[in-house]
Amino acid sequence: MTKILIPTDFSLNANNAIDYALELFKYQPCIFFFINVYKMEFGNRAALNSPTSKDYELENEKSKSLKGLKEAVKRITASSSATDHSYEIITSLDDLDDAMKSVIKKEQINLVVMGTKGASNYEKKAFGSNAIHTMEYVDECPILSVPLDFKVKDTHEVVLTTDYKLKYHKNQIEQFKQVIHFLQGHLCILHVAEEKELNTSESKNREWLEGQFQGIPHTFHHVTGHDVKEGVRHFIESRDSSMLAFGNRKHSFLSKLFSTNMAMEFGMFSDIPLFVMSGK
Repeated sequence: MTKILIPTDFSLNANNAIDYALELFKYQPCIFFFINVYKMEFGNRAALNSPTSKDYELENEKSKSLKGLKEAVKRITASSSATDHSYEIITSLDDLDDAMKSVIKKEQINLVVMGTKGASNYEKKAFGSNAIHTMEYVDECPILSVPLDFKVKDTHEVVLTTDYKLKYHKNQIEQFKQVIHFLQGHLCILHVAEEKELNTSESKNREWLEGQFQGIPHTFHHVTGHDVKEGVRHFIESRDSSMLAFGNRKHSFLSKLFSTNMAMEFGMFSDIPLFVMSGK
């Protein structure tokens, strides 16, 4: 049974991420956990100064959170034809990342699916602060971030980036292979580096990676030069790829590619889902 955690603020982007996950795992037995975090509106000074008013305000926010979650599940059950899906709702007075970490550990979540931005983010921003922060700091399980209006396609090409300097963990690859399986797509393993030539260690990591994807249609490609970000973007656009995947947030591609301004750099890849492997 696959366990999927989806944070929602009831925005269009969050709803689209839910719909994407439901479609992607349509034929897979799944438990979907929908989580919404709430907080007291600090504009209400009377509530801050009165314990009774504060408790009332918190209960009011919790009620709104639960109502939104129940309405989300009602919308899903009315439109979904999946027979092996079940749904749980979680409301939390907590920081979103801390709340998600707690649920991931308690429920042994296999995957987080979330929208690229929420209701409070500016329309022009490709990625919201919650999505960026979560992809940076929640590394207990893989995260799939879905742009607004992106739907599961009939044909798929998934791009996995690597510099071959660090070897992926076996469990990271298994997590990723599950998503490829449900997409039924072609895998492009994209070498991103300033130079194309591999040393002995990098060559061994490439051979190991190729062995992990036996039985999955895949090809190897290269993007070299000083501006690898632009090279990756051009590669994805020229092939109309449907997902970009990369490994541990603290090493290799992510830290190199998004080391300066996360919001700005993520915007280069805002048109397709991003799959970030866990750091475990």
